[in-house]
Amino acid sequence: WQMKTAQLVEIVRDIKLEIGASSDVRHSVSMNPTIERLARRTQEILYEAFNWPHLIVESDEDLKPGERYYTFDKSLNRNRVISVHAKWSSSWTPLKYGFNTTIYNASMPEGTYRADPVQLWRFWEDNQYEVWPTPANAQTLRWRFVRQLNPLVAPGDVSDLDANLIV
Repeated sequence: WQMKTAQLVEIVRDIKLEIGASSDVRHSVSMNPTIERLARRTQEILYEAFNWPHLIVESDEDLKPGERYYTFDKSLNRNRVISVHAKWSSSWTPLKYGFNTTIYNASMPEGTYRADPVQLWRFWEDNQYEVWPTPANAQTLRWRFVRQLNPLVAPGDVSDLDANLIV
């Protein structure tokens, strides 16, 4: 099986053929907005349902000593994080998600405890995340995530998922 992407205009044509509508663009042009919406929604539902291997990417971010808050890269879909690893010395170690003020109380006052390697991360405000402990030295985080879905809006937009599956 070979995945076949297609432009939105081709997907609309194929949906019309599947439902028995006229393939003549002059006959069924009024259906286009409805069919385009259907194709967009179908791709979005399928995208959310699986971690599509061809959409999984990795992105490295440098952590600075003494800094615990960072902004997500725009390409990173914060809702589709698969794993996070920290490179300390020469090895990668997995980070666990989630912590609360109990962590701060067990170590030192909030934000003053510095140690290596970073062990935990969590979402922070807006498009940010926080790491714990605050790095004492420079480190690298490697994010593995499902990248953002390219929307199907204009007729020339190409699907990220298999066009036959969308149809």
